[in-house]
Amino acid sequence: MAADRAVVERARLGVDAAAWLLAAAVLAAGLYGAGAGYLNGDAAAYAAQGWSADLFQRTVHLGYVAIATALAPIAGDALPAWLDGVTAVAAALAVLGVGAIAARMDRPAWPAAGVMAIAVLPWASFGEADLP
Repeated sequence: MAADRAVVERARLGVDAAAWLLAAAVLAAGLYGAGAGYLNGDAAAYAAQGWSADLFQRTVHLGYVAIATALAPIAGDALPAWLDGVTAVAAALAVLGVGAIAARMDRPAWPAAGVMAIAVLPWASFGEADLP
């Protein structure tokens, strides 16, 4: 019985339900705002690099540009919105990650996840690689 509970805890990353709810809220908000607003700055540069498969102009963000390049043939003109979705997923994973770190330190996960949710929410639907 205890072994089964340990398996369930590992599957949940040791994160409580509130932290999962916060991550889901960040993801939902990020996806809701995806594609809204102007395309400018780094987000425009990442989309342009994705469309042209130019991986090495900004090597510091090579992984993000590689994702843009892989998504470009599928997304077409909607690539900026898809990259907003990638950022929303990354923001939600950051919320879960911080909650998991707190849980591993024998602290409640939800306060740490809540602070991270507040930190990433403004960027959750903005196609940037630089979340805080």
